[in-house]
Amino acid sequence: MASIATSKTGLVSIYFIGADDRRRQVRLGRVPKRDAQAFKLRIEDLVTAKITGGSLSRETALWVRDLSPRMHDR
Repeated sequence: MASIATSKTGLVSIYFIGADDRRRQVRLGRVPKRDAQAFKLRIEDLVTAKITGGSLSRETALWVRDLSPRMHDR
């Protein structure tokens, strides 16, 4: 399960536990809450697929493919 955190300055981060049981963070910057929620759901889908060895949904796979190189590296 992932969570969304917003700093006092309005910067949004998503925290989650990765498949290696380490706490991870993805910084999104200043984004609307709706976009942060959608990103969070995709991260949860990615982590679940990694842990279970299952496959990604088509929508998530297309989302990952279409990420900007900068966001993909994060």
